[in-house]
Amino acid sequence: MKHFCAWRRITWTVLMILTVSCALPLYSKGEQRQWLNTFTDYFQIIY
Repeated sequence: MKHFCAWRRITWTVLMILTVSCALPLYSKGEQRQWLNTFTDYFQIIY
C-alpha cells in the first residue's frame, strides 16, 4: 500500500507540473494568482 500511495503522489505531482506549465501562459498575472490559489487548495484536498 505504501508503494501505491507513493506512486499516486508522484503521478499527481507530474500532472500538477504539466497542468501548471500548460495553463499559466493562458492567464494574466492577476488571474494567475487567483487560479494558483484555487489549484493549491485542490491539490491539498488530493493529498
